Amino acid sequence: MEKSSADQRGSYRGRRRAIQFSCAAVGTAAACCFRRGNGLGAEHRCSRVFLRRGTAENSVQDPRGRIVGRNPGQRVQKLKGALVEIIGSVPGVMEHLQEAAVVVVPLRVAGGTRLKVYEAMAAGRAVVCTSIGAEGLNVHHGRDVILADTAREFADAVIMLMSDGKLRRRYERAAAELVAQYDWPVVKVQPCTARGGQKGFGFSGERDSGKARGLMATAAQSTGVGHVSRRNTLSGAFFWLSAFYFVYCARPEDWIPGLAYIPLAKISGLVALVGLLTSLGRTERRLRDLPKEAVYLLVMIGILFVSAVLSPVWRGGALSRTIDFSKVYVAWLLTFMLVTSITRLRRIIFIQTISVVMITAVSIVKGHSRPRLEGVIGGIYSNPNDLAFAVVLSLPFALAFLVAAKGLFRKAAWACSMLVMAAALFMTASRAGFITLVISGAVCLWHFGLRGKRLYLIAATGFFGTVLLFTAGQKLKDRFLAMSGEDLNSQVETSAYGSYEARQFLMRRAVQGILHYPVLGIGVRNFQTYSTIWRDVHMTYLQVAVEGGIAALVLYLMFFWRGFSNLRKLRRRRDLDTETKVFVGALHSSLVGFVVGACFAPEAYQFFPYFTVAYTSALAATLQKSESALAAPLTTISSEHSSAEVYASNGRSTPVTVLH
Repeated sequence: MEKSSADQRGSYRGRRRAIQFSCAAVGTAAACCFRRGNGLGAEHRCSRVFLRRGTAENSVQDPRGRIVGRNPGQRVQKLKGALVEIIGSVPGVMEHLQEAAVVVVPLRVAGGTRLKVYEAMAAGRAVVCTSIGAEGLNVHHGRDVILADTAREFADAVIMLMSDGKLRRRYERAAAELVAQYDWPVVKVQPCTARGGQKGFGFSGERDSGKARGLMATAAQSTGVGHVSRRNTLSGAFFWLSAFYFVYCARPEDWIPGLAYIPLAKISGLVALVGLLTSLGRTERRLRDLPKEAVYLLVMIGILFVSAVLSPVWRGGALSRTIDFSKVYVAWLLTFMLVTSITRLRRIIFIQTISVVMITAVSIVKGHSRPRLEGVIGGIYSNPNDLAFAVVLSLPFALAFLVAAKGLFRKAAWACSMLVMAAALFMTASRAGFITLVISGAVCLWHFGLRGKRLYLIAATGFFGTVLLFTAGQKLKDRFLAMSGEDLNSQVETSAYGSYEARQFLMRRAVQGILHYPVLGIGVRNFQTYSTIWRDVHMTYLQVAVEGGIAALVLYLMFFWRGFSNLRKLRRRRDLDTETKVFVGALHSSLVGFVVGACFAPEAYQFFPYFTVAYTSALAATLQKSESALAAPLTTISSEHSSAEVYASNGRSTPVTVLH
């Protein structure tokens, strides 16, 4: 078994040659860039980095790249030109590494020992690598390497490093510090006795000489196998968290025969929780890292339990419903603990968004003849207002995916999905949903259309919105007109006016309940009984106050205020890439839509708004960790080693001195 190692010949220096290549992608046919599956990665990422001249030339002087490795394919050869130099087989890569400011390792297929990352670090270069390319290596994103898995992430990372010399030198120092642990004099191979009495080879270093170690234990320490195991464990938990999101948001048991008898949400949520509990202490985030909003939500749920036990209306019902609602904290906790990267956040948001698209499509197909799509799908989508609310909260995410999508087909698919969602919203004839759509849509267009300079979105929204209003908005128009109480000529108008009158009565009744039970309220979902007409008050804030008390309302408001606080900090950052900015805007639009829509609908116990706050918390924590790691003080290397440069100089022996 081979232990990860690198030679530090080519001493690290903080300065550069006057003439240099800005980027190099290094690999061989056996491991990295130019074999099937990886050559596409080299071509795709290099085209993104070097053909975006408009971006590069504004911040990088003389941007050029060099691709090094055996057997470059025809598609890679097409990149050859003024900006990209193609180098075939070379006796050693150290010369090319030393001429680069940034080294790109665009591995897309697992295989090999990943030593090219350590070699680049040994040359004292900043490295941008895929997550697969860093598997098994003891590297840290945001400290000694930048991990990127999309073309845009690669482009932004490389341009950022090439345009900011101070930032690049911090990565170079951190890389040199890390790779010094794997220089050949430090990594010694010696015989040892493995478990079962069989002889094998183990490794020891100068720091722990004289301590015999088993082969697997030592290899795990040196190559980061333990880290990979932890990541695999958490990947399993994240898979089940994703399954929970799909089950909760898509409700497949309502439209797939046979699934109604299987408690899918409980199974997926329980397995995800068990996966997290079994890996506590080994996760990137600990319980002590939980933000304030997590504490606010937990205390609010605790108050609701006390309110249920002491309820003056129906204790058993309130307790049962509080237990159901408390599951949101488990989902919130799992989301914060397991969503530790932008990629995972995108995946969770994608699941929520595509699930709502599926629900709206099924509702239109199955219930196009039903008034307001009522009862077509069960659970959180059975009420037309709840269905409209879920659509409005997810539409900003669909628009974000449309903006971030690459290629005409993907953009068209997301555009069609948004039209389906909007059509379903108009068919529900929900006045609260429409008002929320207008507010949330305005914020979306401000982020994506005006600030993002995509004016075509404003024109397209106006056009398709007008078409939908005239083709599917007749019932919605009638319900708005019925609020005046005049000329009620149809059953829809009469029903709409009756609903308007009932809402006024329910609000007055809720205020009475708050005045009578201000401390703990009457218990979760007990207002329907207390109202005497078996309906919820159509205002979320009154709903929380009358059922949980004033303290619960204060915590509820503080919880969502923290979501806005997270977004405000994120929007002030100047180092966000374009895609992250798009999703920050989508989160802001969704949260604003909820805060406004909550004034017209009873949505206190729907999970979607809580998920949105969880997304803001996870994103803020992810970016904060990268920033903290980058700002951490770096220790100085001042050691001197001798080694044989196996990979870079074909066996020539050269003394190594790390300089600063």
